[in-house]
Amino acid sequence: MTGPAYHEPEQAVEPIAVIGIACRLPGAEDVPAFWRNLVDGVESVKFYTREEQEALGVPDYLLDDPTFVRAASVAEDYGALDAAFFGMSPREAELRDPQQRMFLELSNTALEDAGYDPSRYQGEVGVYGTIGSDEYQWMYIRPNRKVFASVGSLAVFTGNHPDYLATLVSYKLDLRGPSVTMHTACSSSLVAIHVACEALRAGECDMALTGGVSLEMPAEWGYQYHQDGIYAADGHCRAFDAGAAGTIWGGGGGVAVLKRLSDAIADGDHIRAVVAGNAINNDGATKVGFSAPSAEGQAAAVSLALGVAQVDPRTVTYVEAHGTGTSLGDPIEVAALSNVFGSGTDEAGWCGIGSVKTNIGHLGPAAGIAGFIKTVLALEHGMIPPTINFEKPNPRIDFGTNPFYVASSLTKWETDGFPRRAGVSSFGIGGTNAHVVMEQAPPAPVPTTQPRPAHLLQVSARTSSALEAAVRRLADRLDGAEIDLADVAFTLRKGRREMTHRAAVVATDAADAVAALTDPRRLVKGKAGKPRVAWLFSGQGAQYAGMGAQLYRTEPVFAAAVDECAEILRDELGLDIRTLLFPEDGERERADERLRQTSLTQPALFTVEWALASLWRSWGVEPAAMVGHSIGEYVAATFAGVFDLPDALRLVAARGRLMQSMPEGSMLAVRMEEDEVRGQLPDGLSIATVNGPGSCVVAGPTTLVEEFSARLEEAGVGRTMLRTSHAFHSPMMDPILGEFHDVVARAARHAPSRPFLSNVSGTWITAEEAVDPAYWTRHLREAVRFGDCVATLAAEGEWRLVECGPGRQLAGLARTQLPRTGPAPLASLPGPADPKQDLEVLYAAAGTLWTSGVQLDADALGEPARRVPLPGYPYERTHHWVQTTIDPELVYPRSPRAGALAPEEWYSVPAWRQAPVALTAATTAWSGRCLVFAGPAAEPMVAALRTAGADVVSVIRGETYGVAADGTITIRPGRREDYEALLAETGVPARVVHAWALDGEPADGVRQTLAAQDAGFHSLLDLVQALAQAEREHDVHLDVVTAGTQSVTGHDLHRPEHATVAGIAKVVPLEARWLSVRHIDLEDVVYDPTPLLVELTAAPEEPEEGVPPSPVALRAGRRWVRGYQQVPVAPLDGEPAGLREEGVYVITGGLGGIGLTLAEDLAAKVRARLVLISRSGLPPRDGWDALEGADDRTGRAVRAVRRMESAGAEVLVMAADVTDPASLREVRTAALGRFGRVDGIVHAAGLPGGGMAEVKEREAADLVMAPKLAGTLALREVFGDLDLDFVLLCSSVTAVAGGFGQVDYCAANNFMDAYAHTWPGRVLSVNWGAWLEVGMAAEVAAPVAFRALQRGDRVTPFDHPVLSHRHETPGRTPWYGGTVAPDTHWMLDEHRMAQVPVMPGTVYLDSARAAFQDAVPSPGPGYEVELRDVAFVAPMPVADGGAAELRVHLTPSGDGMDFEVVSVVGGRSRQHARGAASWIRGGQEHAAELAEVRARCSHASSDDIAHVFASASGLLSFGPRWTSLRSVYLGQNEALARLEAGPEVAAEIDGFGFHPALLDEATAFLGARNDHSFLPIGYGRIVVHAPVPGRVWSHAIQRDTGSAEIVAVDFTLYDDDGGKILTISDFVLRRIDRDSVAQTVGEGAKESVEDRAVAEESAAAGMAVDLDGAKAGISPADGADAFRRLLAVGLGTQVVVNATPLPEFVAGVRELTQDTVAEELDGAAAADGAHALDEDHVAPRNELESTLAGLWGEVLGARQVSVEQDFFELGGNSLVAVQLIALIRKKIGVRLPMRSLFQVPTVAGMASLVEELRGQQPVKQVALTRLPRQERA
Repeated sequence: MTGPAYHEPEQAVEPIAVIGIACRLPGAEDVPAFWRNLVDGVESVKFYTREEQEALGVPDYLLDDPTFVRAASVAEDYGALDAAFFGMSPREAELRDPQQRMFLELSNTALEDAGYDPSRYQGEVGVYGTIGSDEYQWMYIRPNRKVFASVGSLAVFTGNHPDYLATLVSYKLDLRGPSVTMHTACSSSLVAIHVACEALRAGECDMALTGGVSLEMPAEWGYQYHQDGIYAADGHCRAFDAGAAGTIWGGGGGVAVLKRLSDAIADGDHIRAVVAGNAINNDGATKVGFSAPSAEGQAAAVSLALGVAQVDPRTVTYVEAHGTGTSLGDPIEVAALSNVFGSGTDEAGWCGIGSVKTNIGHLGPAAGIAGFIKTVLALEHGMIPPTINFEKPNPRIDFGTNPFYVASSLTKWETDGFPRRAGVSSFGIGGTNAHVVMEQAPPAPVPTTQPRPAHLLQVSARTSSALEAAVRRLADRLDGAEIDLADVAFTLRKGRREMTHRAAVVATDAADAVAALTDPRRLVKGKAGKPRVAWLFSGQGAQYAGMGAQLYRTEPVFAAAVDECAEILRDELGLDIRTLLFPEDGERERADERLRQTSLTQPALFTVEWALASLWRSWGVEPAAMVGHSIGEYVAATFAGVFDLPDALRLVAARGRLMQSMPEGSMLAVRMEEDEVRGQLPDGLSIATVNGPGSCVVAGPTTLVEEFSARLEEAGVGRTMLRTSHAFHSPMMDPILGEFHDVVARAARHAPSRPFLSNVSGTWITAEEAVDPAYWTRHLREAVRFGDCVATLAAEGEWRLVECGPGRQLAGLARTQLPRTGPAPLASLPGPADPKQDLEVLYAAAGTLWTSGVQLDADALGEPARRVPLPGYPYERTHHWVQTTIDPELVYPRSPRAGALAPEEWYSVPAWRQAPVALTAATTAWSGRCLVFAGPAAEPMVAALRTAGADVVSVIRGETYGVAADGTITIRPGRREDYEALLAETGVPARVVHAWALDGEPADGVRQTLAAQDAGFHSLLDLVQALAQAEREHDVHLDVVTAGTQSVTGHDLHRPEHATVAGIAKVVPLEARWLSVRHIDLEDVVYDPTPLLVELTAAPEEPEEGVPPSPVALRAGRRWVRGYQQVPVAPLDGEPAGLREEGVYVITGGLGGIGLTLAEDLAAKVRARLVLISRSGLPPRDGWDALEGADDRTGRAVRAVRRMESAGAEVLVMAADVTDPASLREVRTAALGRFGRVDGIVHAAGLPGGGMAEVKEREAADLVMAPKLAGTLALREVFGDLDLDFVLLCSSVTAVAGGFGQVDYCAANNFMDAYAHTWPGRVLSVNWGAWLEVGMAAEVAAPVAFRALQRGDRVTPFDHPVLSHRHETPGRTPWYGGTVAPDTHWMLDEHRMAQVPVMPGTVYLDSARAAFQDAVPSPGPGYEVELRDVAFVAPMPVADGGAAELRVHLTPSGDGMDFEVVSVVGGRSRQHARGAASWIRGGQEHAAELAEVRARCSHASSDDIAHVFASASGLLSFGPRWTSLRSVYLGQNEALARLEAGPEVAAEIDGFGFHPALLDEATAFLGARNDHSFLPIGYGRIVVHAPVPGRVWSHAIQRDTGSAEIVAVDFTLYDDDGGKILTISDFVLRRIDRDSVAQTVGEGAKESVEDRAVAEESAAAGMAVDLDGAKAGISPADGADAFRRLLAVGLGTQVVVNATPLPEFVAGVRELTQDTVAEELDGAAAADGAHALDEDHVAPRNELESTLAGLWGEVLGARQVSVEQDFFELGGNSLVAVQLIALIRKKIGVRLPMRSLFQVPTVAGMASLVEELRGQQPVKQVALTRLPRQERA
């Protein structure tokens, strides 16, 4: 409705009109679509399938993440642009940020909507814009090296940096006003509107473009939500709703065109709405934190804007809120609005509130313009669109008592006698608030001019297809519209750019326009060029009464020209020619008759034609040529300046009068050629006109003409008698020639200034002719050669001919001489019989000329009208995007270890591929000595090596050590001293080839297989150890040559016993960085030595990162290497395939973790009959009850067997040695005897490996290898004759990847993998990855630091009561963690909610402080730690009996670190607190002196201080450490508390920066006094001036928050002397719902019991938990499921089952090398624990011993080391030994063999050895005593 008064009587500022808008938003390509969506309540969020997101490039690790929401809200076509429209090349477009492209397009569209072509606007246009971050260049352009290198940094920078947003628009659209880009986070675009309004008011510009665009990259990806973060968990924004839990980010933008209201009204603009007032401000520090909202700041901005507008808030009946739909932000915003709108009234619910974010999401910096445009449309249409997703009000918002109601349904906007008014809010992170007060537009003025009878509509586009679309859009817009067509025509001609492809129609009204636009016969199209216009001025015979009458009424220029001519002619004619031209209705016939009189005809025609020419000229049409027909040539001559108008009119009047005085005659048009007519003419007749080929006119006496006509009729010649009174241009005119000559001579004549053609000559008139009276006398008498004139024109190319006169006679004549494909001549006026009106014909001609490219003056073409919104340009967008595969971790980082895969993705199989040899070194000559361990089978290879120039020393096997005359050396396999002697003899060679495995027959059975290791694995192990101990001057390369150890073709594996050499090849290079090993496997012992020589000669290849090391298999002249292919295995449906119901299954290692897991699963799934084998078995059943509660392996096994039997299984447990066939035969007999058959075998027996190859004892290696080698062989020997459904061998992924310290375990499992290929039947070797809780990884004790290194994480102890370890990963900031539990950490046990232990928030604070101080050292003296923007996100409950890991993660930020405190339980991470930390200079905090505070706070509290922290509500309870509060003193809005630490706190206080319990009491005593109804939600700022002592004063000043739900307090903590300890700003507490909190902590606590944290110190930690706490191992349940899947599908003989991506696992394993251990392992953390000083402690006795003891202590973490104490008794192991050896080499300069530590494991012995080495005596001469020992790690 329209109010009685539009504006307030007085205004402080000028209102600003919104005259144009444009948007491209999610689900809406333009403004009309956006309004439809708003009215219909459409949610424009798109929800994607997994496949759609995969196609967009979203990686699996995100799609598998339960916090990843597959939803996005993005404008369509966001990556496309009509580049050519804006003058951009495709390359320029793709290098331009898509946000900038969209803003440019929207700016152009908004100007079109406003009806302005900026190139024709006389004022200054400013641009005020905002944009999202420039992620496009960093994700797509710069990573594409080819593109980036081709264009350079500057082009990329200027095309993408946000600074260039506004200036790009100014440049492309040629705008000369201010051009400013601004950024205030989410309020940016509304701030831009504010700045634009102020610029208009200040006169800085006359019109302003303002708005913004934001696109998150990658634009259509879903997002990860975090609990209590800004993102919604389900993709829906629910502003003001009880279920409000966040928003979704949107992509798109909008632009508005603004103008001063007074100017807009004066210029006839379409005013959509008005900005009455606007304001911006900043929160300052009056809030919880930098990123938090402030009710105080928001309220101030709203109040300011209302004040600027001088508007009573009671007249504002709708507010478009910021409304992000967050549980905290919405209540604060409504509270702020209520403070302003509710002031002075108790009335409730009178103002609607809504948020467009529920429709399209949060557009970030463009959010404000989206809300602004929504509000503009609502004001314009008088409807309030619904805010969707609203069901129940947010209970934290006082709807019902405050002024607002949620506008959740479409509402007609009615007011009580005042204009519709609205407010629009937008608030940015960082505190910049913006508010705009808007009101409906003033009524449009009523038109005062008479409507025109016709209008010319002009449409243009850059291409023909765009033109068709533009025409179609215009027709659609006008269809059924109530719109003044004059406004449409005006807007089109004044407010649109004129482009090449054009269309025009003439219409009378909107309905007629729709018909014309859709009628191809009426729609004129053309492509603009540079046409030449020629005017044709009509001759006598074309006249009729009323010609030009409508133009005389409607076109002032035409009327003025007619009036001027009429006044001049009045004296010449004795009448007013206008009475004949424009007679009254009853006089038309008489006037028509009089106009046939030559004396009147010629002046009348001249007048109309002159007026038409004047009108055309006023429209900007200038002729390049003119042709007049008889009298018409006088108009041309006058227009060319030959005659002045008065003289011309007197000449024309005299000419007509003289011609009228002659005797009457006739004229006959004849359809014959001139020459034919001339030959047949009788005397007395002459040719008067030659109009063109075959068209002549003869003239003369009427009798002669009629006779000639009769003759022609008889001859069948066409002819027509013309309606003339005289025989013009014939001898009958001769009598007047002399008099006419005198008349012309008296007139002033000038040379023509414009070209025209002569009727006399048919060609261009000359200046001499034009000024010669004789010419004009001839012109009256001689034939009119109009046809020749047209031919002359046509000969000079294409013309646009326009007839300036009534009808189209000349147009028709000229058409006959023009090409058929050429443009038809145009008429300016209708003929006497034409049904069309003057304007229709004239506008049609103008439109046709314009479509061809003739420039028309838009101002003169029609009367001024109003600008109206019309459809914008139909951009023909094409996709412009730099094609780059983006790194998803740039958007959503993950840790270097990806965490667990989905179970169906765990499976990989070997995949062999052919590979070329590394030719780079293929031609390198052999140089230096080469040791070749060769038997008879290697002789061809040895010969080839020698031929190639190698200095070969052959090493053969024998019974005694010796050197032959030819240099061949014999050594005894298995005797390490022989290998040492060998190297002493030869020195350490650079190349060794070991080929003993080629000899002998394939092993058969256990004994032969174990014996074969002497020629293979053990020989290589002895060699490695000898090389390690020898003096080396260079690196060594070892080639191991075998035959038949690999299955490449499927039939080529026949020597599995030597597959164990893989342990050497895959492991030793990690431990001995000076040694490279290549394994070459031949097909057979009979081989072609040439390919082998080529391979040996080639440089060894290092596998790419993540690729498992592979042997080189030479087969039939081809070279093969092995990789692994992931194979998805879907979950099973229905009954387990491959298993029998009540099947009989033998499981070795049956009482181990994996064995029991699989057994239990078989029991549950098929009620199996199970034979469980272990070395020790179980006690008799009658003793099982006593073991029920035991937590050892026996107790667990007993309970498991009972569960199996309860499930329906039968279980036979037997003690047996799996390596002994005799023992296994007893098992077979018992199984067959009890169950009658065996259906399958699972071989899960095994022992973990450990220890470096350099110090690996043979006995230790044999022990590890026995279950895998002898055990597998024994099982086949005993059970191989049975018809088994399957045999499943439990191998390890270590066989694939290798691993530091795993030489024996890797060798053993490689044998198992190989042997599976030789065992007939369905035999499957499974390379299991790490199992959680069970399996080898769980049962191997390894130091936490070593386990951490295995996952790429360096761990060092950290001295803090909560954080026990510091973790460092390459390329990442350190993070800190510790496992906490109520039974070990008092801060949980003594701080409970609803009896559940909950971590105090103050623990987060001190943990974050400690982590920051360690990670970022102080810049220098005088600096203090500042924590700011601390938000408590969620409580951290840990149930009694439970545990959780607490971590502090740090992320670099501008001036310090952002931190987050998370817990990890059961592989799930949960955030509890976040904030920022930095160092600041001290002395910047100003606080009152303690004495002053004590003076003000003198009233002692009456509360029972001793019981303040004894919860009256029953929700919170505290332990003895919460008893430090001694007294509280009250003042005016302030309080002072005195605290003194109790004994427990006092004892612990030095371990903290601020003791959590003491600080909790010091800051929470106000909330505690309110029955704990409030709990903390964050701190704005904490500055740590000094450690908190045991006696503290806490000064609290409570702040006014404007809400009963929020309490905000500032604190200053002092010591007893008044020194400041802590300064705390904005400590914020929120009222809580006790029941809800109790439920939350109760549910959270369950997790900590049901799925305890994996302790960092546990053996499982290294393989089970990655950096982000995700499970990366195989749980027992998933392992059993994988077992069933493997049996159900056929994946081949060998399958890898690993819960993490195999490439990442391999990369992690192979990153752990001797260098890594030496440089990164914290020796103290790796040690098993140093012992206390012995009573027999022996101190160092010299400097060397002292130095060595210091180094031992450094790596062992021991303060003092006795020089006689055993290294291993002090907690040492081979890992620590690596570090110690490296330190000794660095500090002392001596390289000790690692074995020396095992041989002389004391400081004293090592000192002696060092002295020996310093004396240059060979190591082998040092007396050493071997001490065989079992490695512990």
